[in-house]
Amino acid sequence: MRGILAAVILLCGNFPTLAANDIVRSDVGFFVQTSGGKPAMCGTEFTIVFKDDLNQKGNLSVVTGSITTMGLQDKLGSFLKISGGDQTKPGELRPYRPFSVSLSSPTAGNINRYSETNCEGPFAYCATYDFNSTALIWAATQSADDLRIRFNRAEGYLDIELPILTKKGMIDHPADFTEFMKCENALLSEARRALSTKQ
Repeated sequence: MRGILAAVILLCGNFPTLAANDIVRSDVGFFVQTSGGKPAMCGTEFTIVFKDDLNQKGNLSVVTGSITTMGLQDKLGSFLKISGGDQTKPGELRPYRPFSVSLSSPTAGNINRYSETNCEGPFAYCATYDFNSTALIWAATQSADDLRIRFNRAEGYLDIELPILTKKGMIDHPADFTEFMKCENALLSEARRALSTKQ
């Protein structure tokens, strides 16, 4: 995500006046990583630039993150990583770590995480999701529902909720989304196959 964050620093410098809507820019992409030629990880990555009226007096802030699905034999789950930054002046960001983070969708409601987990770097929040929650994340990613991410800066602070515009990502990166879907289906098939051999 370093490349994305660097791009956002440049992006923020191009907005001397704020857009009318809270979200100034939202980018969503998809990726696949293989092991031995077979899908091992599939993910969605996002960058959202927005006006933070709650903490920044309407100045620009950015969150970058990813949701990665991984399989290990009959186990299947997802890993969320998110970090934030505030524009202090054009071209400069002050990083921050979100304190509490959750995912939701209009249809599924709140998507329960399995556990909060350790992250690389001091400014990232990470959490894991079990199979059932991963299925809800997939459904929201594939359908007309956009995922939503909700977070705050510290205990007792008000929540910020932002959409992860997966539909926009499908339009912007159709080939990547196709490969992402193939990877998700391959991981699910492998998990089912491994589970059936145990029974």
